[in-house]
Amino acid sequence: MPPSPFVPPPPDDLFGPDNDEYTRTTPFSTITPADIPAPPTPDYSAHDHSPLRGGPYGGAGGGFGRRGRGGRGRMGGPRQPSGPAFQVLPANNPNLASMAVLGLRGHHDAALKAAKLPTFQKPNLLAGFSRLGDGTVFWDERCLRRLRPAILGRDGVGGVGRDGAAASAAVGDSESGFADVLRAMRSVLKHQLAALQPGTSPDRLHFVTFRNNLNKLMGVCYNRQDAWEMGVHKRLGSVYLDVHKTAADQQQQQHKSEQQRRFEFYGYSFERVATEARKTGPGEAGAGGEDSPVIDANEEFCAVLKTKVGAHRVLMGAEMDCYEWVNMPQPSSGPPKPERIFLELKTSLLPETEGQRERFERDKLLKWWIQSFVGGVGAIVVGFRDTRGRLVGVERWSLGEVTRRVKGKDYWEAGSVLTFTDQVLTWLYGSAQEGGDYVLRFVPGQSRLELAAADGCPAFIEQHCQELAAIGIS
Repeated sequence: MPPSPFVPPPPDDLFGPDNDEYTRTTPFSTITPADIPAPPTPDYSAHDHSPLRGGPYGGAGGGFGRRGRGGRGRMGGPRQPSGPAFQVLPANNPNLASMAVLGLRGHHDAALKAAKLPTFQKPNLLAGFSRLGDGTVFWDERCLRRLRPAILGRDGVGGVGRDGAAASAAVGDSESGFADVLRAMRSVLKHQLAALQPGTSPDRLHFVTFRNNLNKLMGVCYNRQDAWEMGVHKRLGSVYLDVHKTAADQQQQQHKSEQQRRFEFYGYSFERVATEARKTGPGEAGAGGEDSPVIDANEEFCAVLKTKVGAHRVLMGAEMDCYEWVNMPQPSSGPPKPERIFLELKTSLLPETEGQRERFERDKLLKWWIQSFVGGVGAIVVGFRDTRGRLVGVERWSLGEVTRRVKGKDYWEAGSVLTFTDQVLTWLYGSAQEGGDYVLRFVPGQSRLELAAADGCPAFIEQHCQELAAIGIS
């Protein structure tokens, strides 16, 4: 049984305890969507619908609006839709198993940029667990490593490795521990129940997932090239997003090129060079223990976090690379207070040409920012390498520095990503029926999200829900 959470949940929920209006969320708006000019999209003539005109529910393009905020604890009335043009197809559409959402590229959508930014709650650490290379799970932080301060700002610090097969263990599936995330969730809810007054219940979690699934949902605002899918299972008012691997993903994993394996190993090697065994406090110097010279890609620390995007309460599991202690200024006149923050470690070829810099800022920085922002990561530590795999420089960027690097360049905008995510989560929660099982997939060539009916639910999710009901959560 997991121990008590590391950090108790905040006593006052950001949007209040009332969950009734949220659970009545539907994917359709009562307000006619605004006209949005058609973007340069693929040919839709092969389908029985237009992407923007004459949606099945009337209006300029069908679609759904966004919810207003009517005060603490309430959803409020609907507000004018201001996101990308969407068309929601009915569940009985003969050409789709269930329904679909069609959207524009974020940077082509002026209404998306101008939309009211949804509230985002800083992720709160509820619990965490360590997974060893053999799959053994410990409900502690033994696998959480600390950043080596000496690595920052150094040039020419040596090679990051050449022979991945010789020094790295086989890469495991870090998403296979969803059942452990659910165990942590039950532990958190049990402690909440014990602290509540009789007759009250803990906050409803609307989405439970791995961070990787949120990365995909948020990234599709701009990234329309990568196909993906995930399981969607609605139980007891919560939507569980289960990791799915497409056939292309599985084939790529089984038939990696030597170059792909080498690039992966560069990342593991940088992690080994840039971190040391964990510390127990900010005042200790040096490594906390002996480090193994072998990189085990299957060893990880998974944080269990709670956050909010708009009115959507989200619990997620997220693998964390390392941490550091920083002195945070206090609101009062007192001295700065040491605070532990998580860090994301990344490696990249040092961009030297204009084209390389553009691709780096447009594609990589978007993915890095999404992954770090949604997981509450404080900063990104980047190891730049040359074409031979030598580490030529290390930089530490706050998330604000990342967004400033792309400001005014029309590559991507953080606000558009959050607005898009708020709308997609609204559609997804309202479309999924209680007890329903689905597959959510993105189809790149047709630029749409499809929610298709699926057969069955993973046994560990069903077991989890039975255990929740046994402790009085239904």
